Amino acid sequence: SKTSTSGQLDRAPETQQSCTIKVIDYSSKRITHHDVAGTSQDLQSFLTSTPKPTWAACRWIYVNGLDHEVIKSLGQARDLHRLAIEDVLERSAPSKVDWYSNNCFMVLAWQRLVNNAHRHSLTEVFHDEAPAIEKQDALSPIQRGLRQRTKWCSTSHREFGLSSEHVSAFMTSDNTIITIFEGAGDEVLHLILHQLESSRTILRSSNDPSMLIHAVIDAVVDLAVPIERAIAEAFAELESAVLENPDIKQSKELYRLRSALTILMDDISAIGSVVKSLCDHQEAPTLSRPDDADPTSTPQEVLVPISPLAKIYLQDVNDHITMLANATLRGVHSAENLTSLIFNTITA
Repeated sequence: SKTSTSGQLDRAPETQQSCTIKVIDYSSKRITHHDVAGTSQDLQSFLTSTPKPTWAACRWIYVNGLDHEVIKSLGQARDLHRLAIEDVLERSAPSKVDWYSNNCFMVLAWQRLVNNAHRHSLTEVFHDEAPAIEKQDALSPIQRGLRQRTKWCSTSHREFGLSSEHVSAFMTSDNTIITIFEGAGDEVLHLILHQLESSRTILRSSNDPSMLIHAVIDAVVDLAVPIERAIAEAFAELESAVLENPDIKQSKELYRLRSALTILMDDISAIGSVVKSLCDHQEAPTLSRPDDADPTSTPQEVLVPISPLAKIYLQDVNDHITMLANATLRGVHSAENLTSLIFNTITA
């Protein structure tokens, strides 16, 4: 249950996963980078000694790697809700957006394209570092969840494979954006840093923290597009082979391709729902109480805005999501039709 899992946050021992932390303060006129050592003590010390400067329109706290103590320390330092921290560490958390008293929290399911050589090497590393079977029971539920999330998706076809991870993000009322990646965040980081380094980009010049949220979602969607293209190319080759010489073994390849497309379609559609929720969010202050406040106390006004500019650009992302979802749906139907053709031809 939510309550019991939340209680485990205090008792779970520190995980051994490496963690990269960067803090970037920026405005239209200036930008500074800070590399923070990947421990909870270093992060807490930095956040205490180096508050967001007054000139900064936005502070971006970037975390790549799920270290339990780091995430817990970040949650305490930034007064993030315990349920949100639980969702950051929970593999089954769906793509969603939640509004708390002082922040907006979202989770995105991210599908990435990788080559088979990379996928196998990472899988071997995972198995080498995995504890013995008899030691698994000693791990906390959170640790078991973290280990499970480092595994790569088994869907593969010839020269490519898919990996899946969750991206968590917070947008706070003091214009701080926190993004937490399981391990592949550098791909998104490089795309966004390229925009932040130039004062002429809309991301920098707008002085709008919610545009950074748009940039993260846009990058996640853009990095999923190659999956559909790679599967379409593999499907075209397989389609030619089926029409020329249908074989029952080809149905297995079609099943893998259809499964990959279905996963992509489900995840990309869920991201579309998150984008729609952000676009529909009203700018008027919401009434909310602090988590530890007396239920009978007067609610406080809290404003975590999604700017009109960000909503315009999020609508553009939603258009890309719709096109990608439609393309994957057509691919699923084509795979089903080709599978039927194989069986009909063989049994004729």
